[in-house]
Amino acid sequence: MSLTGKTDTELDGSLSSGNFWPEIGLKGFQEVVRPPAEYKMELIRETLMGAIAAVNRALAPVEKGASEGSTLVGLSGTRIGDVPILELHYRQAVYYHTRAELLAHYTVIARKEDAENQAKELPETREYWMVESRRHIQFILEMTGHATEGHTVSGNGVYLI
Repeated sequence: MSLTGKTDTELDGSLSSGNFWPEIGLKGFQEVVRPPAEYKMELIRETLMGAIAAVNRALAPVEKGASEGSTLVGLSGTRIGDVPILELHYRQAVYYHTRAELLAHYTVIARKEDAENQAKELPETREYWMVESRRHIQFILEMTGHATEGHTVSGNGVYLI
């Protein structure tokens, strides 16, 4: 069920971008982000793939600096429950980047009363989710000792992709 109260087909499967990066489960994305039912599965999948590419590009120094055969999950010493902390932050960076990008599509997909969709359509809302994604990227860069390699820091301390 989405934020609109409509049920939709559950997303299944996962997206992988190589052995170093954690897989992104489509069902997990749907459960955490709860995209509106008006979004087509193909749009969600394509947007997730773009977000994975953007996050991986921002985190390229981490992969480049890792020893051969290692993984992002393997670099994580700390766990929250049974989830490695770097995997958690990677997933959140991808989820929030995707959420921000999907917001740009919402005005085209579903036109309802302006008051109903105002929060979804505000540019500040999109930027909020991009900042959240960058915050998780920054955490991974700092935890792996790559915080200053080739990344631009904005005035508020957020790494720009």
